[in-house]
Amino acid sequence: MHKKITKVWIKTENRIKSAVIELLNEIPAEGMNVKNICTKANIPRSTFYSHFANTSELFTAIRNDNLEQIKKKYVDNRTIATGPKFFIPLLIHIRENKNLFKVVLSTFHYDYTKQLSGDMIIDYFKNIYNSRAAKEYLMMYYIIIFHSSLISCLRFWIENDCIDPDEEIAQIIYECMPDKLKI
Repeated sequence: MHKKITKVWIKTENRIKSAVIELLNEIPAEGMNVKNICTKANIPRSTFYSHFANTSELFTAIRNDNLEQIKKKYVDNRTIATGPKFFIPLLIHIRENKNLFKVVLSTFHYDYTKQLSGDMIIDYFKNIYNSRAAKEYLMMYYIIIFHSSLISCLRFWIENDCIDPDEEIAQIIYECMPDKLKI
């Protein structure tokens, strides 16, 4: 792996990641390999391997970048704290990156989806722990059930090309939340 990180190195790595996102519009993720990624990014295989050990590592980097983008949207929108509007930044981001999420949510990579929604959900509900004096581990049962339902809902929405408005989906998600999780 390349250790010296320069502006050119970062630009090349971003070009590789962008190539994957573009390829998701053209071929299924299962058909993606180093050769077609390198062709799309217009780089030699050696350049790919100086950035990533394999495609799995590349997909992990893309997922992590995507997760950071989502978290940034929530930090930038701190005023959206309760009710259905809490889910709007997440839904907008998913809509903007639906081909990536089609892959991410279809494989149900638990660690990523837990980070994607679980951490935000836990952050959203942390006030409940204090205000209701609930034991955190018991509240986690509600969160886990809601998390699983949320992922299924998002999968269905993406499979239908995100045709339904974000606000309607956010309202449905909120209405399906267990009452114990609503603030």
